[in-house]
Amino acid sequence: MGLYRRLLWSTILVLSTLVTQIPTASAENKEYHVILNYDSSKSFECLIQQTENLAQTKLNQEFTENPDITSISLMILGERNGQVVPLMMIATVSRSQWQ
Repeated sequence: MGLYRRLLWSTILVLSTLVTQIPTASAENKEYHVILNYDSSKSFECLIQQTENLAQTKLNQEFTENPDITSISLMILGERNGQVVPLMMIATVSRSQWQ
């Protein structure tokens, strides 16, 4: 009986070790705050266009470079003469929405 018990426990230990070693897929949510420096020589429309381009570029870059990211929250802040104001806030973009 002792041999069967040892064999059973050995099998259980080997299986439990294998199960704990299996890598699990980890969903990752990222939050980014990006600061856009600007001067008063640009028009408001130009500033908004630059903000939209920066947001699209950042989303494309992060989803392309990191396949573990499932969603991204993005806030773009504008900085001028030491003052920082929010220009755009994207609450959450999932990978499926991005595609």
